[in-house]
Amino acid sequence: RKPGRLILTGSLSFSNKIGIRESFTGRSANLRFDSMTFSETTSEAPNLKTIQRYLKMGGMPAVCFLRDTNQISRYWTEWLETSCQKDLIEFSKGRLDPDLAYQILEATCQLELPNATNIARKIKADTRRIKTHLDALEALFLVRNWNADSQSVGKTMYLPFDCGIATYFKADLRRVWQSWVAHQVVNHARALGKKEIRLNYNLSTRGSFADFSFEKDVLLFNDEAYPSALLERTIAALQKRLPGRKITIFSQTDQKSQALGKHVISRPWKDVLQFLPS
Repeated sequence: RKPGRLILTGSLSFSNKIGIRESFTGRSANLRFDSMTFSETTSEAPNLKTIQRYLKMGGMPAVCFLRDTNQISRYWTEWLETSCQKDLIEFSKGRLDPDLAYQILEATCQLELPNATNIARKIKADTRRIKTHLDALEALFLVRNWNADSQSVGKTMYLPFDCGIATYFKADLRRVWQSWVAHQVVNHARALGKKEIRLNYNLSTRGSFADFSFEKDVLLFNDEAYPSALLERTIAALQKRLPGRKITIFSQTDQKSQALGKHVISRPWKDVLQFLPS
């Protein structure tokens, strides 16, 4: 007879749940729980080896501790079948196509610029239909919204929710890394009780690309131990386009951070675990 506390879990954004007409304002709070972060899956110290392992496995509880590649592949196959054939169908009352949703998820992992137009072109489907499916996949927490910042050209793009699924769909290392960083940055802020961080990228008319762009920070992916000449040109272009921003290059190395100039620093991948936009 005493007031209690109820925790209801599910795989759908509450505001999108069909049939709910009560907002429960003042009586409820929405908490989003993503797949587990790196620190939740291991007690080992972060280094290049352990980070690479996490990028491959992801943070889904049923798969991140497995070692057998056949078991991992079977898990994702069955999970995707459930998500697309059951959850999506129930959410959309049968209006959406599970096979098309599967192809869209695959495209978000494989396309260089995975926006609705490019996905529609790859799959050979109507862009409006692709957008409808993307909205549903976002409501089901299967993809993340990834927007162009105010100093950028480009359309809204989408990232898979977990780097493990990106690996399953044979995404390149950059997309796997992007999926991990998005997951880490958003959940780090959430764990500290901060306002959820909006994920932006920066793209110039000449094609210069920054993986993540915040109010004072720009993050760049580097699959080498030290920035290449090509990456240095990208950095120079960003400094002209975004003066005053702190540019951080996350490099595939265990070496210590290195200052490369004013407001430019190269840091090892593991430092993403402590990163929060200033």
